[in-house]
Parts: sequence; C-alpha cells; structure tokens
Amino acid sequence: ATENTVRVIENVAQTIDEIHQIANSISAAMEEQTAVIKDVVSNTQLASTKTNDMNNVVSDMKQSAHNTQAASQNVNEAANDLVERTNNLKGAVESFLSNIKNA
Repeated sequence: ATENTVRVIENVAQTIDEIHQIANSISAAMEEQTAVIKDVVSNTQLASTKTNDMNNVVSDMKQSAHNTQAASQNVNEAANDLVERTNNLKGAVESFLSNIKNA
C-alpha cells in the first residue's frame, strides 16, 4: 500500500510538473503575443501619423496650385494690359509722326 501511495504521489507530482511546464509555455506565448500586439499598435499609429502628414502635404500642394493659378491669372491680365497699352502707344506714335509729316 505504501508503494502504491508513493507511485500515486509521484504521478501527481509529475502531473503537477507537466501542468507547470504547460503554464510556462502559455505565459511565454502570451508575452510574445503582447509584444506582437504592441508592434502592431505602434505600426498602426505610425501609419496614421504618416497618413495625416500626407494629407497635410496634399492640402499644401492644393493651396500652392490655387495660388499659382491666381498668380498666372494676374500675369495674364498684366500681359493683356501691356498689349493694350503698347497698341495705344503705337497709335499715338503713328499719329504724332503723321502730324509731323503733314506739318
């Protein structure tokens, strides 16, 4: 009976040791999963930050394009004004020369 009790106790001890090893394996796996989840969260936050940065760049580019278009319109209006003034000046010079020639 004592031998049988010793074997039962040894089996119980062995089972407890196996449970302990399984618990350690589970704990290690959970630590690995936690590390992976932290990496995923970090990468997600970085992607979000980079997306916001890109949105800001696109917004700045859109504003720059608008400003360039406005400046282009101003240059075009100034060029048209210059052409009109040149034509007026040409007419005035031609009239002046004609008056001198006829005088």
